Amino acid sequence: SAPALSTMAASHCIACAPRNGIMTQIKRQCDLVRESLTWLNDLANEVLEHREDKKEVLKIWRNNIFGAVEADPEKALARGEALIKAGVKGLRVYSPEPGTGTVKTVQRLKKEFGNDIEIFAGQVVDTFQARELEDAGADALYVGIGGGGRCITGVRSGSAIDWPDLLWNLRGTISIPVIVQGGASEHIAITLLLGATGIGVSRVVSGGTIESPGGAHYCIDSSNTLFKPYGGEASARTKYLEKKLLPFDIPSFV
Repeated sequence: SAPALSTMAASHCIACAPRNGIMTQIKRQCDLVRESLTWLNDLANEVLEHREDKKEVLKIWRNNIFGAVEADPEKALARGEALIKAGVKGLRVYSPEPGTGTVKTVQRLKKEFGNDIEIFAGQVVDTFQARELEDAGADALYVGIGGGGRCITGVRSGSAIDWPDLLWNLRGTISIPVIVQGGASEHIAITLLLGATGIGVSRVVSGGTIESPGGAHYCIDSSNTLFKPYGGEASARTKYLEKKLLPFDIPSFV
């Protein structure tokens, strides 16, 4: 939601408007960006009212709003152009699956927009891919795969949760920042000691709130315990929304 994104941005965190779920629609994602920037302006008027550096701080806040795009050059270009028009200064090329699409997309976006925007890319799975992305012009990288706290991608897919080893091996291999997701927030000191520049967090700011992709439809049992339907990118309904379907409209790899 706009309040969540603007609060993170004003806390000097990168806040990325997602592209999955209902945000698959470019207009919905751009509306979220515009509303978040409006909230930031209101926050600045309230919190920074008497500060001489109000304009400078607000600019930093606004630059923290990113938009996620597909790891597909043409789709990412169309979405990226709309997001930049909506006001973002950074794009995150995001794909949960390894492949060549991420590198090709970074190259295409860099060619189109140059240094006018920051481009973050992930999820990186090895040092070779990291070097390719840096050479393509990425300004920062994301590594990490969900280890089972909420996201069970690693468990269900049989993927090794090896971001600590990868992070260590990236030291001296690349010179751009690395942000770690997938359990790093539970091991902050270790993550930073291994060489991370930042830690990506989704669960604590969205996974358990009424604003998360899981939706506002809570179930309540007799003891008034709340249960929220899972609506992450690997859920059946998100697969339907993104049209990631197998034959006979079966959602792929739920």
